[in-house]
Amino acid sequence: MSAPIRVEVDGLGKDFVGPDGRFTAVRDQTFAIDGGTRIGLIGESGSGKSTLARMIAGLATPTRGTVHVDGRDVHRLLATRAGRTEHWRAVQMVAQDTTSSFDPRRTLRDAVATPAVRLCGLTTVEANRRVDETLAFLSLPAALADRRPSDLSGGQRQRFALARALVVRPRLLVCDEVVSALDVSVQGTILNLLKNYSLEFGAAMLFVSHGLPATAFVSTSLMVMRAGAVVESGPVESVVTAPAHPYTRQLIAAYRGTPMAVAS
Repeated sequence: MSAPIRVEVDGLGKDFVGPDGRFTAVRDQTFAIDGGTRIGLIGESGSGKSTLARMIAGLATPTRGTVHVDGRDVHRLLATRAGRTEHWRAVQMVAQDTTSSFDPRRTLRDAVATPAVRLCGLTTVEANRRVDETLAFLSLPAALADRRPSDLSGGQRQRFALARALVVRPRLLVCDEVVSALDVSVQGTILNLLKNYSLEFGAAMLFVSHGLPATAFVSTSLMVMRAGAVVESGPVESVVTAPAHPYTRQLIAAYRGTPMAVAS
């Protein structure tokens, strides 16, 4: 098992320029993510949660502030090829849209094996062995890997998107709305797989969603985001049972009567 990751977010902010001028999507946030913790980042559409997640993953450049992984500035790290390899081996992101994230001309085995070769330096034989181990962990029949993305259901494609991220054994997994478009039964499968990966490999997770029940189930702590800022954070049980911020209370009230399993 790799050493636990330490992610430090310091004064992180992001501005965009739109038709109506400059606006702030994320307002100078500061917090940390430690190995083994599963943070649920929840908020309404437009709250800035996906932008914040993309900056932490290194897929968007901050306007202000820094992200450090194990003491190293992510956006300086990404300036070199060696740095990019180091970062993407430690941090992987899985997004909601699995249709456009796969090359329709390639088999799923090729798609999953590629990061194992490029980021972990495995041979083709070693990479295929790692692919098979990862597919088994995700309860995916190995025969499906010889198919194209269009041959699979949405839930199967989402598990292959997870496989492509998990094949490098990342120490931080960033998940952006990965279950929101799936049926409830499939959601449960994906959420359990995410939790099991974190527990088995000691990996940290940032789980971004607008759905409170799923987020509470998979996370050990919650951050509630509104208008670009985290307005409340804490252990899941504390936030769900005794919310302090009016927006958090409003959010929880919308799910009154919905079963809310809290992560263990």
